[in-house]
Amino acid sequence: MTAVVTTAAARAAASVRVAPTLDPAKCVAEAAQRIPPGLQRDPRIHAGAVRAAMEDAHRHSETDGGCDPSSTTESAQAKARVRGGQAYLKDGSVVVLPTEETADQDLLARLLASSHGTACASALLQHFPSIGHVISAEASQLRTFGLSGRDIAVLRLVHQIACRMARAEVRSRPVLSNWPALIAYLQTAMAYQQIEQFRILFLDRKNTLIADEVQQRGTVSHTPVYPREVMKRALILNASALIAVHNHPSGDPKPSREDIETTRQLKVAANSLEVELHDHVVIGHGKHASFKSLGLL
Repeated sequence: MTAVVTTAAARAAASVRVAPTLDPAKCVAEAAQRIPPGLQRDPRIHAGAVRAAMEDAHRHSETDGGCDPSSTTESAQAKARVRGGQAYLKDGSVVVLPTEETADQDLLARLLASSHGTACASALLQHFPSIGHVISAEASQLRTFGLSGRDIAVLRLVHQIACRMARAEVRSRPVLSNWPALIAYLQTAMAYQQIEQFRILFLDRKNTLIADEVQQRGTVSHTPVYPREVMKRALILNASALIAVHNHPSGDPKPSREDIETTRQLKVAANSLEVELHDHVVIGHGKHASFKSLGLL
């Protein structure tokens, strides 16, 4: 019996190709070299590369059949791509993806090109009330925190992409039957602006959005509104109805006496041209006021 077992073991051993030994330190070094220079400063990315490399070495050493280094890398990439969006390897690089749990400071730091991105993000969020305020801040304010022209451009791109995503939902169907989408868009576009702006949504006979235009920009507490100019633009666009919108940088959307008087004048001008003023919406921080809902229109 012993001879039979020994012979079987020998045949099994002979049929197995011995895997070459991988040096974990070498795997880590090679993984680190594959990280793009611009990302090497991020300790989480480096840690992800080290972790993936060590997993490669460990898995390779435990595989009976062994494999060559290229197939090991492919296996690591395949596994990393399904790590819940945390990180994945592609073309030899390591990419860390944000999730819903990623902190605002972390998100902001990843957008900044500065080698002190984390420190800049922290300083920005200590100065501004929220990440929304940072994204919407004036370029002159952002420069005081050491942000480059590239950094500011990236923040503007993020804001514009968010606005266009929200506005696409508004354009999908008549505005009055899509009110939550309209408010979501207006919050994205205006809530964190640090000066007042007066916006007009021009609608056709079916209450579909024709144009969305900022008519005036003012100060932190006032925006001049010229009803005649608004009506002139409505005629050019052949609009049948309007929705007026402005923001309160203070965050409190409660209409002021001046807001009420301006709306009255705008209503008179619109009626004279048989253009319907559906509403005047005031945008605050995460909340809004509707003149129609308040009985002011």
